[in-house]
Amino acid sequence: MVAAWLTAFGIAALLAIRDRDLARLEIASIGYVVFGTLQVVALIRFGDQVRWGTTAATAYLIVLATIPLVGGAGWHLSRKAHCDPAPDLADGSAVGDRAVVERTGSSG
Repeated sequence: MVAAWLTAFGIAALLAIRDRDLARLEIASIGYVVFGTLQVVALIRFGDQVRWGTTAATAYLIVLATIPLVGGAGWHLSRKAHCDPAPDLADGSAVGDRAVVERTGSSG
């Protein structure tokens, strides 16, 4: 169940990166922060069930440490993308789902 949810988050992130639209990641980033926080709460609550000293426990702790950090960074960047106007790209297109504008070079 968690793997399908995480896969959906990964696909959404890849699509937003492909479209250069970080603003679309705000809700997913908040969800990722909440997910990481709840994992920490679960670890505190059920830490006695973990076989500490195993490779799996070490890998879990490393991944667990990165989840809220990556979610927080994504949240920050998505909020920044909401606030900043879309810069024009060198080829004349705009970032995100804004219309692509052709530049003719004329002022009229």
